Formats: sequence, C-alpha cells, structure tokens
Amino acid sequence: MGIEPVIMSAGELESERAGEPGKLIRERYRTASQVVQNQGKMSCLMINDIDAGLGRFGEQPNLEDIVNIVHRMYEKDGISKDEVISIVNKFPNQALDFYGALRSRTYDRSISKWVDDIGGVENLGDKLLKRRKNEKLPVFTPPKQTVEALLESGYSLLKEQQLIMETRLSKEYMKNIDD
Repeated sequence: MGIEPVIMSAGELESERAGEPGKLIRERYRTASQVVQNQGKMSCLMINDIDAGLGRFGEQPNLEDIVNIVHRMYEKDGISKDEVISIVNKFPNQALDFYGALRSRTYDRSISKWVDDIGGVENLGDKLLKRRKNEKLPVFTPPKQTVEALLESGYSLLKEQQLIMETRLSKEYMKNIDD
C-alpha cells in the first residue's frame, strides 16, 4: 500500500506522570508527519494492543469483578469458577483483554495445527476454495479448553510482555527515524 507506519505499544503509554502518554503520542504523530514531508510517503500511527491499555484508565474492576467477567468468557468452555480464580491469581494485575487473549492463543495453536494437517499454508486456498464438487471441506474441531492450556498461553504472553518492556520493542521499528 506504500504506507510507512509509525508503531508503538500500548504498554509505552503507561506512566505515573500526568501528560506523559499524550506527549508520547504527539511525538509519534510528529514522526509520522516527518515521514510524509521528508519521504513523500503516506504514514500512520499504529498503537498495538491499545484495547488492552485502555482498560487501565478510570475505575478499575476489583478481583471479584475480574473473576466474574473472566468466568463468563470461559463458561461455554467448561472452565469452573474455581479454575478461573486460579488462573486470575496466577496472572494478577493484567487487563481483562489478557484473559481473552489466553483463550485466543489456544485457538491459534489449534488452527495452526489444523492448517498443517490439511497440507499447510501453501495448499490452504486449494483445500478451501478449489475443491471438487463432491469433495467435503476439511473440518476444524475447536480445541478443548483446559486450565493447563490457558496457563501455558498465559506464561507465553507474560514472556512477550516482558520482552516488549525490556527492549522497548517499538524503538526497534523506528530505529532509522529521529525522535
């Protein structure tokens, strides 16, 4: 598309000092503006996981609220309230979006395996779109959600969060642009 994105993480917007997040966003918009002026390319500001960060402003849900909300997320998967409590206790101080991401991660792994099982990404279009008249579509079976699978996803997400915070990953995307 020819667009040069300026990318930042919502984690960078967490600050104890009033005005710092706004200042950071203005700086990044300025960087995007410089891309347009200096390179003649369209530019945009992308804030990864902004939905997770937005949950941190204003009134915060208490532990009971979080458990009830997460239990509703996992209810159809057969995860009990006690199991939800253990998951929430393993990952304290996380935005509600984090717990939704745990469930999504287990689906992502299952979908990846399913794609490999039906012939890989290279053959996916043929398997789904160019099949013969009487040929049936491959069947995807949703994963059985377990506490173990959700915890595994949670630990993986924690590692990613830590990596972003330690390396300020968005700086890597902008290494050739002066702030």
